[in-house]
Amino acid sequence: MPSMLIVDDDLHLRKLVLTYAQMENYQCREAENGEQALSLLREAPADIVLLDVMMPGQDGFETLAELRKFTEAP
Repeated sequence: MPSMLIVDDDLHLRKLVLTYAQMENYQCREAENGEQALSLLREAPADIVLLDVMMPGQDGFETLAELRKFTEAP
């Protein structure tokens, strides 16, 4: 089963994406910010990362730059 990490500060949007991804048989994890996403990805990689770019604190672009240091997940 493919895995997906959903990263968004909007809870309702995360849950909406989660619902549709699970219908397509993705095993999903969620993060509400970039720091949490990086921590989760270091623990266990994901096959795909759905990353919001406009988040408070560390935005999606900064998170992506850090993520690229240890994974090539799309």
